[in-house]
Amino acid sequence: MRCRHQSKPLELNTGQVFWRFFFLVFFVIECWLWYRIQRLPVRVPAHRVIWFLLRSGQRVLPAMLLAGTCTVLALLVVKLIIEPLLRVWLNPRVDPSSWMFHLSAGESPVAGLAGRWHAAGRWQPGALVLTNRRIWFFPAGWGVEPWSLAREQLARVQTAPSRLAGLASIRNWPDRLHFSARDGEHAAFAVADPDAVLAWFGAPERPDGDTTTHRNAPQGVFDV
Repeated sequence: MRCRHQSKPLELNTGQVFWRFFFLVFFVIECWLWYRIQRLPVRVPAHRVIWFLLRSGQRVLPAMLLAGTCTVLALLVVKLIIEPLLRVWLNPRVDPSSWMFHLSAGESPVAGLAGRWHAAGRWQPGALVLTNRRIWFFPAGWGVEPWSLAREQLARVQTAPSRLAGLASIRNWPDRLHFSARDGEHAAFAVADPDAVLAWFGAPERPDGDTTTHRNAPQGVFDV
């Protein structure tokens, strides 16, 4: 049985993060400066505005230094905390011996990948497994029934960006996998390397910048 666990590492969009921190820090410093100037005794109120404008330029460098520091800290959080947690979440421990009693006579695993199945309102840990007859998801816990689909009943397998991809300035979030059956059934999965699963069905390589990939599955046509 073939297994792959490779995926692109998470990358922080440092330019975007830096400028967001810069404008936030600069705004906070400017507000603090204006508050301090408001307390200065002056005869003409307009002098406060002139003083404020003269001092504003001196706040650019401190704002850039603080923004750079915050960006480095954000980068460390992604590499040292978020990425390891995501890797552990996408690669739950699975006992392959628990699969075998579900397989029918003459059915054997061809490829598999640890991951999670979206069922009952949560992401169930387990393993997505391709056999010579069916596509299975075997949950890690005994209290959840496995999901399966006959290979000839698969209509389409496609990927779509996860919701996290649009919420944070982090690139290379693994896409979600969506399986569609000919009877209208749908199933969603999260794995560390969705391209490896697409390769089970001979899906073409995705061009750079393409956020979705799908493979229509004509009946009886699979190249594994």
